[in-house]
Amino acid sequence: MRFFSFRRSALRLVSFASMGIARGSRRSSHTHAAHRRRREQFAAWRFGTEALEGRAMLAPVIFSVDDNVGPITGSLSAGDVTDDNDLLVTVNGLGSYSAGDNLVLNANGLPVNSVILSATDVAGGSKSLQTGTRPAGLLSLTAKVNSDTSPAFAVTIDRTAPTIASFSSTTADGTYKAGQAVSIVAVASEDLALTSNFAVSLNSGATVTLLRDGSDPKKLTGTYTIKAGENATALTVTTFTAGTVLDIAGNAITSTTPPLGNNIADTSSIAIDTVAPTITAFSSTTTSGSYKAGQSINITATTSEAVKSGSTVTVTLNTGTPGATVVLTAAADGTTRSEEHTSELQSRVDISYAVFCLKKK
Repeated sequence: MRFFSFRRSALRLVSFASMGIARGSRRSSHTHAAHRRRREQFAAWRFGTEALEGRAMLAPVIFSVDDNVGPITGSLSAGDVTDDNDLLVTVNGLGSYSAGDNLVLNANGLPVNSVILSATDVAGGSKSLQTGTRPAGLLSLTAKVNSDTSPAFAVTIDRTAPTIASFSSTTADGTYKAGQAVSIVAVASEDLALTSNFAVSLNSGATVTLLRDGSDPKKLTGTYTIKAGENATALTVTTFTAGTVLDIAGNAITSTTPPLGNNIADTSSIAIDTVAPTITAFSSTTTSGSYKAGQSINITATTSEAVKSGSTVTVTLNTGTPGATVVLTAAADGTTRSEEHTSELQSRVDISYAVFCLKKK
C-alpha cells in the first residue's frame, strides 16, 4: 500500500510502493496507469481532488443537486431547469478537513445554510444540505469550508406553469369532407417535456390528441381526420384538457382556456362539410302557357348549398311515356342549375321527379 501525508489544502505523495508494485517493476505501463487512475479516483472521492504528487487539491466539491418536487424528480445537471425551489445539495471532498470545521452553502454569493462538520462527516467525506426556499431565476451554488470554495454549480428555478399561446393549422384554406385530414398545431409559452400531450375539442364535434413535436419543443401537433356528421363553417378549438403537458422544469399546465384571438379560425378559413347537397326547388322562368313541339321551356333547379361548376341534375318530365329527360348543368359555382327544354307535346309541362348528381363547391 502507498502511504500519504496530507493537509487540508494539498496532498503529497511520500511513498512509491502501491499494491505490491515497486518502482522499477517491469509490469507494463498500462498496468501502472491503471493503478494511478484508481489512486486518483480514491483521492477525488475521499479528499475532493483528482490531483496527486504535489498538484493543488480542489475541495470541497458539489457532488449532486437533487430535485425532490414531482412530477419530475432526480439529480440535476449543471444548467438544468427545475421547479423545486428547495434543493438538496450534497458536498463531497470533506475528508481532508477536521471535525469542527464549518461547511457553508452559498446561493448567488450569499450563505443559505451551514453546518459544523462532525467526525462522521469527515470520515464519510460528504455532507448534504438543503438550500431553503429560493426565488425563481438563476441559482448559482457554491460550498465553502474554511477558506476553500468549490466551483459553482448553476441551475435555474422555474415555478411558472406553461400556457397555450395559440392554435393554428398548416392545412390550406378551403372546405373539407369526410375522410380528409386537417392539421392542428398548438404553440406553448415555453419549451415542453417530450412526453407532453393533450386533447382538443373542435367546433365540428371532433376530439384530437396533440403530441409534443419532435423538433420544436414549444409545439404540439396532431391530425384531424374528418368523419361523417362533423361540420363547421369555420374550424376552431372550443376547449382543451390539461393532459400531461409539462414544461422542462416539471410545471404542469393549469389554464385550459383557448387563447383569445389566436385560434384556428383567426388565421385560417377552413370549413368542414360532410352533408350532401339537396335540391330544394324546381322552377321555370318561362311564361306560363301552352307550348308546342319545337318550342323551349326553361327548367331551373335550386340546391341547398353551393355546388361546383359542372355539377349536373337529370330530370324526367311528365310529358309522356316515357317522359322527356333533361340534364341541368351548373355553368358556374352556385346554387342554381338551368336548362332549356324543347317541348315535344302541345300541353303544359310539369316536372314529376328528378335524378341528380351534384358536387359541392
